[in-house]
Amino acid sequence: MNLEWVSVAVGQRTLCDHCGLELKPNDRLEALVVADGDDGDVAVRRCQHCSRGSIRDGTARTCALVVGTLAAAIDGAGHSRVVLSGAKVIDRTE
Repeated sequence: MNLEWVSVAVGQRTLCDHCGLELKPNDRLEALVVADGDDGDVAVRRCQHCSRGSIRDGTARTCALVVGTLAAAIDGAGHSRVVLSGAKVIDRTE
């Protein structure tokens, strides 16, 4: 699964799924990324304060818990996005 430049949200901001804190480029993010072929889709976004550091016991889907930095990007259609950059896997299911 390719974790570099995984799309996190449309636009230049996203919210922590737990506390609702607005996150923007250069903020740290913990994300649960679910495998989608060779790519991944972000299923859960957590700010630095809400991060858990591990995948919940009993998670059945193939996924990886990653920590990275949000970065601004433009997709192929010219739309603004916020993506995960410098992602590091801290836990995974197989």
